Amino acid sequence: MIKKKEDRFRFLNSENNKSKLFIILGIIIGILFISQIFNESSIIGKTVFDMWAALSVSISVSNSSASQTSEADSNGTVEFTDPKVMAVIEKIANLPSGVSVNATSYNQTLPSEWTAPSSSLVETTFQYFEINVNESVEGSFTIFFNLTRSELGSTSMNNIRLYRFTSDWNELTTAVEDSAGDPIKFSAVTNGFSRFAAGERASAATPTGGAVSGATGGAGGGEKPVFEIDQDLIKVFVKKGSSLRKSISIKNTGDTELNVLIDLQNLKSILSLSENLLKLKPREERIVDLNILTGAGVAPGVYVGNILVKAGDLLRIIKAIIEIESEKVLFDVSLDIPLDYKTVNPGDEFRVQSTLLNLGGLQNVDVLIEYSIKNSKGDIVLKEEETVKVGIQASFTKKFKLPDDLPLGEYVVSAVVKFEDSVGISSETFNVGGKERIEGFGAGSVIILIIILIAIAAAVVLERKGLKKIEKRLIKKPERKSTLKPEERKKLLEELRELNVSYNAGYITKDVFEKSKKKIEELLNK
Repeated sequence: MIKKKEDRFRFLNSENNKSKLFIILGIIIGILFISQIFNESSIIGKTVFDMWAALSVSISVSNSSASQTSEADSNGTVEFTDPKVMAVIEKIANLPSGVSVNATSYNQTLPSEWTAPSSSLVETTFQYFEINVNESVEGSFTIFFNLTRSELGSTSMNNIRLYRFTSDWNELTTAVEDSAGDPIKFSAVTNGFSRFAAGERASAATPTGGAVSGATGGAGGGEKPVFEIDQDLIKVFVKKGSSLRKSISIKNTGDTELNVLIDLQNLKSILSLSENLLKLKPREERIVDLNILTGAGVAPGVYVGNILVKAGDLLRIIKAIIEIESEKVLFDVSLDIPLDYKTVNPGDEFRVQSTLLNLGGLQNVDVLIEYSIKNSKGDIVLKEEETVKVGIQASFTKKFKLPDDLPLGEYVVSAVVKFEDSVGISSETFNVGGKERIEGFGAGSVIILIIILIAIAAAVVLERKGLKKIEKRLIKKPERKSTLKPEERKKLLEELRELNVSYNAGYITKDVFEKSKKKIEELLNK
């Protein structure tokens, strides 16, 4: 029995078996990292721990798809809300009202029953997805899809096409809808639904669907007109009552005459154009002046919107952010978005660092700060306000809880600081969607995992303490039974006490004390 306990103790303390615990803990932690890397995969980890048997670990990794079924609204549009689906397929337009649409995203994984696009047609495939409807439909339908900048890498957005499979893969008319943010937004026109692939068009491919990209395109027949714009974002700062002018360069890069229309949309109250309709000859370039209006009827604030540049069915979008501050500013504000919050997901916490500057010399006064988050069209999706006391300067972190159903795209967070007639302005852009998150383990699972690790560690510590006690009992020498009689032991203890008293009083030398004490202790230990 003692032999088995000794073997068990040696087993636990051997270097080989001592490392098993660290291997197990390392594998469990490794599962967390794997789940983060394969953020589009489902990861199931099972670990069986036995102190006295062989270690057994099983990990299963499988690619996952995402699917959603929705009905077209009264305008014939289906907008998807499932985060994985809408990350790729944002919406479908021009459908019959009430038709049911099922969309399935496969990411970059080619389903086993599909045929891959030919390399002579598609250089690189970035996304596979499937769209089906519950009834027969006829017409032209527009699919709006997204690709992140990390997916594209060095691939030019102008080379992206959407392909549809019928009896073979066919290239569809494709255009860049929004290139300013991340993900980059595309649209493609199809006359039916089945299997789709978004990829880079091979350089030697012959168009089969009249593809357009970016600012290129045209109506049927002949060479398709194309044009270029020198910017896709205009962000300006101006004081109330002053004037500012920006210019936009538009060039017809094709060989046909081009009629270009510029639409200011929701920014017409603060912007004006030197001309909004241009007729450009082949290779002609024109400069259009954009004037910022800050006069009567224009309140200080942050104005966000899109400037549309159209030529037939071609469309380019220029994002605009106009900051109009009061003529006199007593308190200014500066916003800074931490790197970890430049890109977030719907439902995440979003943070921004605010710094208030006292420019008017006032001390310890209360100022109102209005925060708002707007989409690229200028619609407010979140608004909050608070009052803070400011001395010379104040810095703090503002936290927002983003809606779970917030559409993906680029957003503008702004802060407007108000005190009497003073209005200070600041704004920054950030992206919603595309941030990797741990899919295999939610917050609850991580907490459970930590509890399991603590329990394992505690069990091992207690086990080792118990085995150490066993070892001490095993190696402890048997106690010798004393041969002294009680009265003899009592007498010796009395002599030892008197010896200590005499030594402390200085009646005997140290040498005599130590020799006498040793002799008495030897007699007591018999």
